[in-house]
Amino acid sequence: MLGALEMALSMRSTILILTPTGGFVRIDCGNLSLTWEDNVTDQVVRQYTKKYLVDEGFFEEASSSLEHLPDLATAELIEELDKLC
Repeated sequence: MLGALEMALSMRSTILILTPTGGFVRIDCGNLSLTWEDNVTDQVVRQYTKKYLVDEGFFEEASSSLEHLPDLATAELIEELDKLC
């Protein structure tokens, strides 16, 4: 069953992000297209902004593809503790 936060996130259609150089940018959660709120026409700024959004994980968040993987060291520690008990 989805938690309240996961359900709210899955119902979003866009994410609005304030970027350091590109101003406000919307990511469409359906097709991951970008829309600039400010009229940003400089291609260098647009490319830098796209790189920033990728590096910070906003595209993964918009596509709901973020998976929280378990920490292997923690899992191994738990297994070792189970063996001792």
